[in-house]
Amino acid sequence: MKTASSFGSFFGRLLPLTGMLLLAVILWMILGALKNGHYDPRAVAATSPLRTVPNFEALPLSTDKKLFNSQDLKNEKKPVLVVFFSSWCVPCIAEMPNLKKLENNIALWGIDYTDSPAKGRKFVEKSGISFERLNQDPEGEIGATWGITGVPESFLIMPNGKIAWHANGPLDLEDFQLHILPTIQNQKEVQGSSLVPNKTASFPAP
Repeated sequence: MKTASSFGSFFGRLLPLTGMLLLAVILWMILGALKNGHYDPRAVAATSPLRTVPNFEALPLSTDKKLFNSQDLKNEKKPVLVVFFSSWCVPCIAEMPNLKKLENNIALWGIDYTDSPAKGRKFVEKSGISFERLNQDPEGEIGATWGITGVPESFLIMPNGKIAWHANGPLDLEDFQLHILPTIQNQKEVQGSSLVPNKTASFPAP
């Protein structure tokens, strides 16, 4: 007759095998996606398409830039890229030159996350980016409402306040060409209208 210890030994051997099998399945799915050319590791935690922006209020980061809240995004008639950033964030620093090159192709609305307003303003001023609107989120409350896991994070917001695309990490031209622009073009709200960004947009040489 099998004792409790023998059952424990059996399950002890079974658990590692189960874990290895699960890992193999995950790797098989990733390799399959890579083979088909559509695996994006940053999309793993992406917000579900066409989810409405969460309700939030904010304080302005700068006196010469308007702040924005959830209602402003819902009332907006053009696509907007909401960017969470921080002056202390190294990837955010690396992202700023790319955002600067994108500013003529899509509206940029920024949120300075868990930062002092003074440092956030200096950071934006140094970047030279013409954010249309700027918020401060010194306590991270807005970020928590949006469900961000760090900075930088970006959200593509369509007219009527729908989140169409979300990315973790710094953006580049490839993101704009392969993700942002096609997503905008595929939305019924802007198809065939002047709201679609420039299809030939490219980064100028440094």
